[in-house]
Amino acid sequence: MSESEAQKIGKARQAAHPRGTPRLYDDPNTEDIMGVAGELAFGERYGLEIDREIRPEGDGHVDFWAVVNGLKVSIDVKANRNAHNLLIKQWEIDVMADIAVLAKYNGENDIEFLGWDTKGIMRLMPLKAWGPLEVVCYYRHRSQLRSMRQLDTLLGVSRFL
Repeated sequence: MSESEAQKIGKARQAAHPRGTPRLYDDPNTEDIMGVAGELAFGERYGLEIDREIRPEGDGHVDFWAVVNGLKVSIDVKANRNAHNLLIKQWEIDVMADIAVLAKYNGENDIEFLGWDTKGIMRLMPLKAWGPLEVVCYYRHRSQLRSMRQLDTLLGVSRFL
């Protein structure tokens, strides 16, 4: 069986920074593959091209650039199997994208966009240590996130309205 685009890019990204942040899964490629799958689905939904370049220093917390009301804004897609909260690492808050989107990874071709919020709102959220790695993150429950329909409107994608 041949590898999917998400698998190819995810594995290449992980190989480019093998001593990066600690991983939650036994296969160190899992998180990168989930992230790329989320980016691919977001790019398809909004007609945006994902960055396929492999960057050993990372993507600077930006997956996409878009124009909203005449302003260029950065967007970061956060895809996860257990997408109950939008999580932004404490150290990342000052360098995060303007918009963070929470996506539930059900499979490489099954991504569910749950909501989004801005850097300004996320920096006001409470902090908590999450998961077995006890990573301290700002968090916002998915029920409190802005609707994807609002982002559809802002990005001018009428096929979802």
